Amino acid sequence: MTIIIDSNEPAKYKAFVDKVDNLDIDFLVQGEAANFAVERKEFPDLKASLTGDERLWQQVSALRQLREQGYTPFVACIGSEWFFLEKQPIMSEAQYIGIQIGIARNCVNFIHFNTETAFHSFMMNLNERAGTAREYLRPTIHKPERTIEQERSDMYCAIKGIGRKKGDTLVKEMGSPANIIGALRCNGEEEFFKKLLGKNEAHVREVMGCKK
Repeated sequence: MTIIIDSNEPAKYKAFVDKVDNLDIDFLVQGEAANFAVERKEFPDLKASLTGDERLWQQVSALRQLREQGYTPFVACIGSEWFFLEKQPIMSEAQYIGIQIGIARNCVNFIHFNTETAFHSFMMNLNERAGTAREYLRPTIHKPERTIEQERSDMYCAIKGIGRKKGDTLVKEMGSPANIIGALRCNGEEEFFKKLLGKNEAHVREVMGCKK
């Protein structure tokens, strides 16, 4: 799993991430099972959107585009609703609800946390749900420098449904493409393929020319 944070985010959030980069939104969580995009907001940020500041809606638009690329997008608001809506109100409850509706109309999820601790737990949960980080190619390794095992793993990872972990497992357990094709054709190692590939087994068989 990989958490990437925008370089403009405060240092306290960079302690639990894997990479710092220049992003259009605050966090990307990438994995083999799922990808997530998170824009972190505080109540004053939400209020600014009511006074002509377009940053929130530009970021929501960026999140919507990421959704089209396979990410599950969130606007995560941190802070006490009681404090900012009742004790020292900076907006009305109706305005707060209106902002959430506007975000939802862009097919982006809105989620609220009273504390930084709760937000941190949310990010760790997303990271866990994302699964093993994707690494389909090794672009920094020149072809002459790759081992046979690495080249085979890269080849397997080019198939839909096979990420790095599964590609490396195929290399370790089955070795060459010829061995995999042979096992698929004679239905050998059937339980192994079923457990490793799951619902993607039929597609992998088709790619390998071994449809049942």
